[in-house]
Amino acid sequence: IYFHYVIINEKEYTENLLFEGKTGKFETVRLIEIKEGNMHLEIDEIIYWFLGIKLFLKKDYVNALSFFNKIKKEKHLNEYLYLYIAGCYFFLKLFNEAKICFEKVVKINPDYLDAHYFYAHMLEDNFNDKEGAKEHYEKALKIDKDSVKVHVSYGTLLCEKFNDIERAKEHYDKALKIKPNDANILYNYAILFEEKFNDINGAKEYYDKVLAINPNHFETH
Repeated sequence: IYFHYVIINEKEYTENLLFEGKTGKFETVRLIEIKEGNMHLEIDEIIYWFLGIKLFLKKDYVNALSFFNKIKKEKHLNEYLYLYIAGCYFFLKLFNEAKICFEKVVKINPDYLDAHYFYAHMLEDNFNDKEGAKEHYEKALKIDKDSVKVHVSYGTLLCEKFNDIERAKEHYDKALKIKPNDANILYNYAILFEEKFNDINGAKEYYDKVLAINPNHFETH
């Protein structure tokens, strides 16, 4: 049997497997009619991947997790799988379990920028671990020194948790140099001027730039 792809009904998760049989023709089989173990394990685990990702994107984290946790083959236990599992646990507010998975991700692939980035956010927001967050933001910047999202998040951490205003400004400056018309960066910069520098005029300059780019920006914050 040659695995081809999985099609998933958007409403009911009525999944279909399209595969090539001995006749050389493609046949469609309802996955609910296929019992575990009746197909090669390799194909089973690919199916679990597809279904897990599809459910994850639908924010059905409980059922996504149930499929991801069925994947047992060593070659499929990679950083991408563990990052999805970490995401499921995170959105289910099981932060300790998410932390274990993030640790597995960065151990398997120390150069996985998004893993360091999301892990840093979780350590900062859910564990109040500012030193751990700082460590992973810095590792992310070693991987990509021009990552705007990391510069902004790290700058915010330095500003709010370390009160290191000058270094926070350095990271906002680097982000703005890369994306000078990014409303979110300008908004963070305006807050920095208003709350940390007590510079209302400076803050107003950046707020005006935000509004010029996106007049509705403040409605989303």
